[in-house]
Amino acid sequence: MRSPARFARCAFDAASTETLTVGVEEEFLVVDLAEDALAPVAGEIIEALSPDKSFRPELRAAQIETVTSVCTTVDEVGRQLIVSRSRLAQTASEVGRILAAPVFPGTAYPGPATGRRRYVDILLDAPWASRSLLACGMHVHVAVGDADRAVALHDRLRSYLPLLGAVSANSPIYGGEDAGVASARAHLNQSVARFGSPPAFGSWNKFAAFARWGAAGGVIADPGYHWYGLRLNPLHGTIEVRVFDVQTDVTRAAALTALTQSLAAWLLHRIDNGERVRVHDHHRIQESLWLAARDGAQASLPDLDTGLLTPVDIQLAHLIGNLRPHAEALGCAHHLDRLAQLQQLPGHEQQRRVFKDGGLGHLIDWLTQKTQPANGDVDMRHQRDIKPSLALVAAGRANGSPTSSPARSEAMSYAAPREHANGDANVRP
Repeated sequence: MRSPARFARCAFDAASTETLTVGVEEEFLVVDLAEDALAPVAGEIIEALSPDKSFRPELRAAQIETVTSVCTTVDEVGRQLIVSRSRLAQTASEVGRILAAPVFPGTAYPGPATGRRRYVDILLDAPWASRSLLACGMHVHVAVGDADRAVALHDRLRSYLPLLGAVSANSPIYGGEDAGVASARAHLNQSVARFGSPPAFGSWNKFAAFARWGAAGGVIADPGYHWYGLRLNPLHGTIEVRVFDVQTDVTRAAALTALTQSLAAWLLHRIDNGERVRVHDHHRIQESLWLAARDGAQASLPDLDTGLLTPVDIQLAHLIGNLRPHAEALGCAHHLDRLAQLQQLPGHEQQRRVFKDGGLGHLIDWLTQKTQPANGDVDMRHQRDIKPSLALVAAGRANGSPTSSPARSEAMSYAAPREHANGDANVRP
């Protein structure tokens, strides 16, 4: 019989692929039809959607999670997100409104918990969270092939969590008022253990030893209780980026998925070619994450080596310039261009404007409308015509990357080195 650690390693080793497959989870709130209050009817909605397993319960009774299937392109992810959001809103229409909101902007009371044993145990373990935690994220899974590569990528992806958190910050209104931060969700998540940046493990054996240590006394029952902004997911054999606030609309969700997939591709390319890619200290990343949650896309984040501050928009433009050849190879460069444009009015500032103009009720109505895609609202096939921002053009030139769309690189592969390849990449996130 295989040990649990050996079995988990096999899940990663089975995820070898010529393309980095991706999958996305989104978490939503259910709000009452007549009042601007949470509606604890998620169970009824999920039952009505049965037997479709892509709709799942979450921690709270007013919370629903959707999951895509395994996708090879971001366009495919976007289409599935449109379908799942539309189905969810339509099915719920008689009992509630669906909001893609990282926190409920009204009352801070999170409502009753889902009765599943796992969720009950979580709240018993974290009494403060039981009184306050209701947070909705967007989790992007990437299957890379080979457990050792997965750990190497995980350790280096940690350095980008502050930037990813800043560009996705989308929860400035909480408890009926401006919370004074760009991501109230990031602050709520601090009420549970193992939040923010994960440790760097260095090797699969050290990760497995940490998992065994946590399970020995029941302190961490399994790696599913690693609520960091990034984790190794042995159940699916994926790298799971969890730092993102759920996005109000599908366009932003697709753009962040493209950023994640391209970033993973770029880092793996460097790792596989023997380039030294720095693994940064936990405390530097954690300090930067705090600034990202406070200021969002308007933050200036410290360089993890020098400590010097650089505005998020400049950091993002520089990163997109580095990622462009890989994004072109993966077919998602048009989504990166869209992300650069969207940052001109970040999600957290959009919500602040709506709240200031019309108050809480107006914001909830706006979130409801934006969550459900309208016909033609997001057409994945036609976003290749979007022009990159001036900052993106400058970054592309600085990095020697063309800002026009070069031919797809047939030579670029993200499969595990041949000696590690083992099986296919059909891993469900």
